Amino acid sequence: MTSSRVLLSVQPFGLADLGGGQQILRTLFDQAPMKVFVCNTNPGAKAAVGEFRIPRRMFFGRLERTRFGHLFEYLTKPSTPLFLERLEHLIQQLGITDIHSVSHDVEFAHAFDVSQKLNLPFHLSIHDDARYVNKGRSFADYALSKLAEAWLKANSVFVVSTEMGEEYCRRYGNRKYQLVTDGIDQIAKETCKHRPNRLSIYFMGLFHYGYRENLMLLLRALDALHDKNPQAQFTVKIRCGKLNHIDFS
Repeated sequence: MTSSRVLLSVQPFGLADLGGGQQILRTLFDQAPMKVFVCNTNPGAKAAVGEFRIPRRMFFGRLERTRFGHLFEYLTKPSTPLFLERLEHLIQQLGITDIHSVSHDVEFAHAFDVSQKLNLPFHLSIHDDARYVNKGRSFADYALSKLAEAWLKANSVFVVSTEMGEEYCRRYGNRKYQLVTDGIDQIAKETCKHRPNRLSIYFMGLFHYGYRENLMLLLRALDALHDKNPQAQFTVKIRCGKLNHIDFS
């Protein structure tokens, strides 16, 4: 029997794009007991086949990639009324029964507000620490305050790790959450044998541009270790996969 529920995922990237976030959502939606539509809110994105596009603000082309690019985020707030109007229209047009969003940008807060206004179930995904990804952004305080509310009121919450879930419970209050990750889908029965002077570092996903500072610190630390021990070998691996059964309640 086919479910009559229809979910709209409001997110700042396309589902087919490369990246850890996209892989996590593909894992999530592969098991969703409902039809899923995607609304890409990235100002510079092009709508992919089967996806809808409602940019959160105007896009300024090449200027977005200059040192002045961050200033355009201040246009997000005055653009919000039009964004909400277009989002509500899309929801009504598609007959949406459930709303989902990822707490990457401020759009998740708008999606949550619309779900409350229309009395629709809201489903929240946590891929990164919101304090980190929103640091220095014009809407950071608003987004974080909304996250605290959405964390407790969402009908279902999906996090990338137990550690993330425990930390958010500590910050915003205890609640049930589910693990959905782009990491390994099974654990080896035996651990690898220790090999002297070798170190392997795994990152579960793709490095986002916002992680560049942490990545450079890691690589500099490896260089320093290698200077002290030239015989040592280091590898950094980036991997995607999937994990777990999904339950939308």
